[in-house]
Amino acid sequence: MSDTNTAASRGASELPLRGVSVALVGPGRVGTSLGRWLTALGARLLRVAGRRRRGDHAGTGSVWCPLESMHSDDADVLLIAVSDPALESVARTLAAAPQAKIVLHVSGHFDHSALAPLRSDDRRLGSWHPLRAFPGVSDHLSEAKGVTWAIDGHPEALAFARRLTGALKGRAVEVTGEERRLYHLAASLAAGGVMTVLAAADRLRRRAGLPDELMSSYLALTTGALAQAQLAPPIPETEFPAAITGPAARGDVAMLGRQRRALEALAPELTPLFDALNETTNDLRNVGGSRSQPPSAASLTAPDHR
Repeated sequence: MSDTNTAASRGASELPLRGVSVALVGPGRVGTSLGRWLTALGARLLRVAGRRRRGDHAGTGSVWCPLESMHSDDADVLLIAVSDPALESVARTLAAAPQAKIVLHVSGHFDHSALAPLRSDDRRLGSWHPLRAFPGVSDHLSEAKGVTWAIDGHPEALAFARRLTGALKGRAVEVTGEERRLYHLAASLAAGGVMTVLAAADRLRRRAGLPDELMSSYLALTTGALAQAQLAPPIPETEFPAAITGPAARGDVAMLGRQRRALEALAPELTPLFDALNETTNDLRNVGGSRSQPPSAASLTAPDHR
């Protein structure tokens, strides 16, 4: 049974959002997950709007409506969980109807100014971005615990975002203006970048005809390397570089040369990634004060390092 279905049986102390009403735009993986988390804590999801209907949301029986018909003036907050490219046009569409006093979007790339079409004297705009991957819809409230939320906007919107974050047992961090883009880029490297490298490893494994079972071991290597870093903030600048392992971290030029030649023969499209990782490892390890000196990509193109 999902957490949502047990909300009605909980005591008031376990429902910190009891009495809060929410309207949601964007019934995708993020939006639906947020709707389910908030209703599990006692909030009412009044209506959900999107380009097309996607079934019941959060098991609440909330009313679905087309985006053009969406109004939220009877809600405490309007949450907008649409893709980054669609955010501004969606805000313009919503501005044609009465909306809630508090409007929050969940984009990581944009700050609250992306909601400018909705600006009015009595409306407070803000952002509330969960620093978490959503490969699918999250049904369980426990998955929200400990999530960091990047917030910005009008003080009243910030206060509401902090209230939601606290109810979810998360951590709110204010990230504003141009910092927002760099915050989102770093997040993309931390999640998408790591997955890109893992996908590259899996492509190489498949092309080499290695057993499928090896991929779970490669994943275990990744989690083991992450476990070496101290993940309790603040993290020293040297912490992550010190956790980098492998021949690039050791400065093993001969090994890297052999690896690069094998890669060029089997999966040449991955050699730019290989070179870039080695060069970045060199840079980061030097910043971290390591004595090892991994070679540059240029030094690996010599005919033989053995």
